[in-house]
Amino acid sequence: MDVNEQIFYAEKATYRGISGATAIFPRGDGTVSSAVLPTIGTIPLGRTLTGQILSTGKDVRGDAATNFIDEVHLGDFIYAQNVLRQVTNVLSKNMLVLRNAFPADIAAAINLVVCKPQRFKRIRAKCTHATVAAVLQEAAFKVGDEFENGGAPISYDGTGSEISFTVHE
Repeated sequence: MDVNEQIFYAEKATYRGISGATAIFPRGDGTVSSAVLPTIGTIPLGRTLTGQILSTGKDVRGDAATNFIDEVHLGDFIYAQNVLRQVTNVLSKNMLVLRNAFPADIAAAINLVVCKPQRFKRIRAKCTHATVAAVLQEAAFKVGDEFENGGAPISYDGTGSEISFTVHE
């Protein structure tokens, strides 16, 4: 790490947790929560907002209870079908557009779960199960594999496996 990064981006906190175990971990709204880290989900933990959604391609339609204008912003990530998709345009209180479509259209209404873009410096993950692989960012995450990014939200599925996470703020 060079001197400028140390001066301007001092680390505030480090959070560690293992999927399926209790951890103190950052939520998608910027708060910190102590709870069991889900075996399937997002880092930071997603936040369920008002209303339910359907999707066709990149278009997402909310029900009468949604209020995308007040609750969802450009750059936020919507979590559905075990993946994250970034919001590129909020058209109205119940219509928005994503950068990429979900793997399949959402034909039956589901809860709206959102991750806000974070101020994290780094998110690290490692598949720590002895024999069973997991899924990270829609790809196989083999036993012993490690992943690191610059702090953007990630999606994971550790069903039957175990993923160890470290988040640097």
